This record gives sequence, structure tokens and C-alpha cells, in this order.
Amino acid sequence: MENNGLKIIGSLLLGTAVGAVVGLLTAPESGKKTRKKLDGETQKFLSNINQAVGDSLQTLKSSYQDVVSEVASNAKKHISQGEKKVP
Repeated sequence: MENNGLKIIGSLLLGTAVGAVVGLLTAPESGKKTRKKLDGETQKFLSNINQAVGDSLQTLKSSYQDVVSEVASNAKKHISQGEKKVP
């Protein structure tokens, strides 16, 4: 499920980048203005990537914590059952 989220985020970021580049390259402005806009769009794109990576890492961390908690709970349960069986 998390993999689908990453695919969606990646597709969104790629679409944004391609759209921005195409829009800037076909704009009827001077090279200086186009470069300035391209720099601004690049900064926005990098910011979006940083946010997406941060969100993905947070999701991964949360999933990891859930798994660790479940494993610890199961281990305690099995230890308790083992103690009951051993006199």
C-alpha cells in the first residue's frame, strides 16, 4: 500500500516538473526572464521532493514502529505462555 503512495507522489512530481519545463520553454519571454522562472520552478520542485521524501520517511517510520510493537507484543505473549507451561 505504501508503494502505491510512493508511485502516486512520484507521478505527481514528475508531471509537475515536465509541465513546468514545457511551459517555461514555450513561453515567449527573454532568456533572462525564462532562466529566472526556471530557477524558481526548480526551487519549488526541489521543495516538493523534499516534502514528499519527508512524508514517505514518516510513513515508513510509523510502519516500522507498528511492526516492532507487534513483534514485541507477540514475544511477550509467547514468553508468558512458555512460563505457564514450565513448572
